[in-house]
Amino acid sequence: MSFNQGSSQPIQPLSIGNVVTAGLRLYGSHLKSYLKLGFIACAWILVPVYGWARCGATFALISRLAYSELVEQPETEQEAGRFVRARLWQFLVMALLMLLLIISITIGVTILLFIFTLIVGTILRIIVPSLNANDVFNPIAILISFALLLGYMGIIFTTFLLVQARFIVIEVPLAIENYIDGASTIGRSWYLTSGNMWRISAILITTGLIIIALLLPINVLNIITQSFLQPFLRADTNYRLLGVLINVVLILVRIAIVVPFLQTIKAVLYCDLRSRREGFGLKLRNRNI
Repeated sequence: MSFNQGSSQPIQPLSIGNVVTAGLRLYGSHLKSYLKLGFIACAWILVPVYGWARCGATFALISRLAYSELVEQPETEQEAGRFVRARLWQFLVMALLMLLLIISITIGVTILLFIFTLIVGTILRIIVPSLNANDVFNPIAILISFALLLGYMGIIFTTFLLVQARFIVIEVPLAIENYIDGASTIGRSWYLTSGNMWRISAILITTGLIIIALLLPINVLNIITQSFLQPFLRADTNYRLLGVLINVVLILVRIAIVVPFLQTIKAVLYCDLRSRREGFGLKLRNRNI
């Protein structure tokens, strides 16, 4: 699979495994620079509003740098950074709009689940008249409650996964394309991912398994550290503050390691989706801005 934008042939679609493998190789070959940007982005998280915008823009910068490698038009961090920082506040607009969208989806799903529960309860009372809602030890009631719980968990997980799939590349067009702002990049992601929800969902699940492996050493270190500090945490308030500080640091380290990897996956996926939807050789936009 070639990402050479000078080729006369359109970029061929990638398989699920190829997307993840390409992202992992790209992440590994630029590990030092991507991790550096990841830690810089995490540092900006601690600064309200402006820092949050810089954090989002810095993570998006990783995708632009990865994309420039994929289309064989590599940029320096300074070149790519000028373009991304020019749209700094648009990343914050994008994040706020997505927050509102997620809240709306969450409310909608909650309402639908409540209505579904009422309908199922009504039907069960008709079908099983002897079922008493107050009889918590009734085997039928236990079985139905367990089935409903599994159903709710499945619906919530599937909804979350599919929403993630439709908006997985949301910041990438904003970091790369001309004439894109914080609102239109949402529609751009929706357009590019159309018809690819289940395939992208499989990529997300595969990526999640790799992330678990990447974070395993840090999680083990966290368990060891907490076990060592536990006797002191009970006795001394200062050690409790130290424990909180260690947890915050480890959370930021996790973010700094994981998100750059996700950004490279998004860059590869963005290339793949554009080739599938638009079928032409891809070029980097406005390199010299």
